[in-house]
Amino acid sequence: MTQPYARTIPEELVLVCAEPAGGVVRMRGGFHRVLAGAVLAEMLVGGAIAVEGRHITQYQPFAGQDPLAAGVLARLGEAGKRRRPPSLDLAVRRIGREAVGPVLASLTARGLLSTERRRFLGVVPYRRHRVVPPTAGQEIAARIRAAVLAPGTAGERDRQLAGLLAAGGLARQVFPGPAGADVRRALRPLGRELPIARAVQRVTSSDAAAANSG
Repeated sequence: MTQPYARTIPEELVLVCAEPAGGVVRMRGGFHRVLAGAVLAEMLVGGAIAVEGRHITQYQPFAGQDPLAAGVLARLGEAGKRRRPPSLDLAVRRIGREAVGPVLASLTARGLLSTERRRFLGVVPYRRHRVVPPTAGQEIAARIRAAVLAPGTAGERDRQLAGLLAAGGLARQVFPGPAGADVRRALRPLGRELPIARAVQRVTSSDAAAANSG
């Protein structure tokens, strides 16, 4: 079994949000915003950035092995040299959908995802990704459950991942029904407390308001 933290926060977000029955990856609506937040969270826990309030205030060389996070860090660092440090909201928007492809590719290369080529209505080609094995997401969910119900023992990666689930409205997807109610309640404060999770929530709320006004 893959050891905890051998995967990045974005990778674990994809795995934990896959359908538990068959492991199919579903990235609906604003999932790319939550994934962008996960990239920033990976940089934060890796010591590559510091955050104060709504802003990224410090940049350091990225010590992790994630090329996506390293590339994002380089661009944000250059932007910070030219003007005031970028807000977390702006960083979430700038990363956007560019995070999806590299994260899926990384998981596939490591044998954690399989890819099926399919056609919608027999005409439009698309790819469906499936977690290998399907239990990987369940293992991460169990770890998050333990972390939020016993916060004194929670690692920072688990806290960030839990906060992102709350901020992105994904808690019910991962912890459904009455059995998940206690975990969903415990997740809510993290969604409000952690700066990156709060930024994701603001951006997704703004996206929804813009879509509704259109």
